[in-house]
Amino acid sequence: DAERLDWASVGVNFDAIAETMQALADNGLPPVYVMMFDEAWRFIEGLFEIVGPILRDEGLELESSLYGWALEVPELDAKKGEKIGQNFGVPHRDLSYTDSHMADGASSIISVWVPIRDATLDNGCMYVVPREHDPLFAAVEDRAHLAPHTERFPWQYARALPAKQGSVLSWHPNTIHWGSGCTTYADEPRKSIAMAFRVPQSRQPMPEKDLRSQRRLPFTKAEIQNGLSLHERVVFCTRCVYLYKVWHPTFDGLNKEKLGFGLN
Repeated sequence: DAERLDWASVGVNFDAIAETMQALADNGLPPVYVMMFDEAWRFIEGLFEIVGPILRDEGLELESSLYGWALEVPELDAKKGEKIGQNFGVPHRDLSYTDSHMADGASSIISVWVPIRDATLDNGCMYVVPREHDPLFAAVEDRAHLAPHTERFPWQYARALPAKQGSVLSWHPNTIHWGSGCTTYADEPRKSIAMAFRVPQSRQPMPEKDLRSQRRLPFTKAEIQNGLSLHERVVFCTRCVYLYKVWHPTFDGLNKEKLGFGLN
């Protein structure tokens, strides 16, 4: 509940973060580059205390697959295609049940989504299918488990998640979810930051395939508290964009020659 979270007391101004994300998008940069700034990292640091009890582990770690979204009011010209930072509107699971739970059934990773501006039915709130209405929630052997939109989709049980600025929404990564688009009726398009927290490596090591795609181990709370250098922030943001490069077909910031360094 955003009304119970005193973000201002830890120096977090979501209006300032939202304005920075918009300025980035207006200048052709993916909104995730807001992570170049201290205020965004203070917000992330504050999430450790909130998410810890959900995973029942105070030693939780932050995956480096964080991403920022800045929706825009749609245009009627279909030839222009998707814009920087738009939503992913296809119902999906981020991970299978097996990849997001430990052998005893406890969660090993949790998805966290925070609206930087109020998320409403008009400007692009999230939708989920609660697990009690999802017959394939743990059915990893079913071919539709990781392609839930293809068959037997429980549309009648989809639930919208409008949320106030600064609210912390979380769900299992194998929960069916998707982001809605911004309509022409919205006062202001939705902006949000999504990420995943996982139990420490000592409890369950990150799968090799995830380590290869993210190119580093998850961040500990101590790393976040100590702060990332400017170079580390550039590399972090650029790696995040690389993970979501399908959304940025015209963005040339991934050119290693222009960056002046590699991403390894």
